[in-house]
Amino acid sequence: MIDGSWVSCVVNVSSSNTLSEEADLGRTYQSMMAVLPTLTATAVAVKVAMNSGGTYYSLYTTNIDGSPETVSTDENVTTGFAWDVPIGGFQYVKLLCSNAQAANRTFYLKGVRS
Repeated sequence: MIDGSWVSCVVNVSSSNTLSEEADLGRTYQSMMAVLPTLTATAVAVKVAMNSGGTYYSLYTTNIDGSPETVSTDENVTTGFAWDVPIGGFQYVKLLCSNAQAANRTFYLKGVRS
């Protein structure tokens, strides 16, 4: 298994109280570990881009029946926990909170590949 270094990813409420700044995982990875801070109740979804500063797309997975499903946490996340996220070969990510955060929130991310 190859894993990257931990990088911080901040929802900075002075620029956006729902969308994080860009995080560069250092290279492409199959999945990502995310350590979530204490949050104002929310769901957290993943957005990905092919290059730094590029267009960010919502990340979906495909269910067994072929229907798409957003890659996100439970809607009522409030306390910190670790989350294993399939990101399918992307390097640049942003995190999107479904509800506005009351203060800056720092997430820690790390890419993982087998």
